[in-house]
Amino acid sequence: MLNKLKINNFALIKSLEVDFLSGFNVLLGETGAGKSIIFDAINFVLGDKADKTMIRTGEETLKVSALFTNVNDSVKKILENFDIDSSDEVLITRTYSISGKGDVKVNGEIITVSMLKQLGEVLVDSYLQNEGISLLKQKNHLQILDSYKSEDIKDVVDELNIILEKIKSLTNEINELGGNESNRERQIDLLKYQINEIQSANLIEGEDEQVNEKLVKLSNSEKILENLKNAESFLLDENGCLSLLRHSISNLKVIEKYDDNISAIVEKFEESLLNLD
Repeated sequence: MLNKLKINNFALIKSLEVDFLSGFNVLLGETGAGKSIIFDAINFVLGDKADKTMIRTGEETLKVSALFTNVNDSVKKILENFDIDSSDEVLITRTYSISGKGDVKVNGEIITVSMLKQLGEVLVDSYLQNEGISLLKQKNHLQILDSYKSEDIKDVVDELNIILEKIKSLTNEINELGGNESNRERQIDLLKYQINEIQSANLIEGEDEQVNEKLVKLSNSEKILENLKNAESFLLDENGCLSLLRHSISNLKVIEKYDDNISAIVEKFEESLLNLD
């Protein structure tokens, strides 16, 4: 319940402190006595939009404090979510200056106005003329429905929560696998480009082996050339003899692994050597 309200420099009020008693409280006064200003101050301290016209004429800053006692579990849960120590008492202090700056503190901790609105919705329910009540707010419908025979539907609610958690988990897994729509579109474009590149290359089965053979031959081109020249010089030597042919064969054997044609030549040379012997 709202236990104490302290108002400074708000509208027509210079300074006012109101104590509320347990139970039903009534504010009485003539028109223009300031009853509505007190309600405006309560709404302000609970998160309503601030306006410079709220500041008392001639003053720089307004300040409203509200002390709530015997708060319910919903309020304590919100405080815990805000990392504020929860207790049976909640002290809210809100200031606003003529420069448009202000701050909000709950039990001494600074919070934002949006956080204050969340807290205010569970602290006070307004039934002012032309103002909606909690029963008409769609976001409260589920809470009101669940509060009816809550024990009877507890098992159903627990089962439903388990199913919802599974759905949430599966949804996260799907998102991790496929990403969002834009990521999928980029991946599809990339794959299409790669497929077109592969198709335009006109690759032939076994082509990689041929390319590898050529690469090995080119990598050893200097060695191949040197041995071919040596073999040729031995064969063309005017003083040729069997030993020179053997030298040629030795040189060719060094490089025959690089070319099947050279292997064939080596085979013919060896046959010739045998015949000459």
